[in-house]
Amino acid sequence: MRALAIAAVLVIAVIWTRAATSARAELEAANTARAAGRIDEAIERYQYALRGYTPFAEAPGRAGEALDEIAREAQARGDRATAIDALQRLRGGVRATRSLLAPFDGWASSTHRQLARLLAEQQIAEGAPAAQRAVLRAARLRELNRGHAAPLAASLLIVIAFAAWLAGAVFTVWRGLDRDARWVPGYASGGALWTAGWFALWVLGLWQA
Repeated sequence: MRALAIAAVLVIAVIWTRAATSARAELEAANTARAAGRIDEAIERYQYALRGYTPFAEAPGRAGEALDEIAREAQARGDRATAIDALQRLRGGVRATRSLLAPFDGWASSTHRQLARLLAEQQIAEGAPAAQRAVLRAARLRELNRGHAAPLAASLLIVIAFAAWLAGAVFTVWRGLDRDARWVPGYASGGALWTAGWFALWVLGLWQA
């Protein structure tokens, strides 16, 4: 059982490390592509880096900032298509990383407003009446805000599973180790299995959201 408990803890550590390392690699590749002028590739890789969020990792946050910068720069030079692409990728990344803390929801409001305005302008460019600009913008904004809500079941699973696996990790360390940092049979294996199971459900909830 001790081996099983150690394996469960190691699996969680490997998953966290893998996600953080992957996000950092995608961020570096995105920065390289952006510097070389390959903006479409950079936008795609920034979203991958953003979606690879793990607590305490810096790469996802930097990726979100880069997408926002690209969108604003594109708008300044009148490149509506690039701006929309960057904002949609940013919105997708924000939605994909929502959990108990919703780390990037602060970008949602600004991203939705910018997207609503750009999508309304695109509709006008494709033939919609310019006099309906405000109506079109309001309609797009409602759609974006409504689509931002996660399914209720997934939201509940994310919150419950996050709290459960975090509590399990604390319990495993607190009761599963003695004063000499040796595994305590029963407490250690049970806590590790509990933590691993709820961690897997947390990941499933994020994926479903």
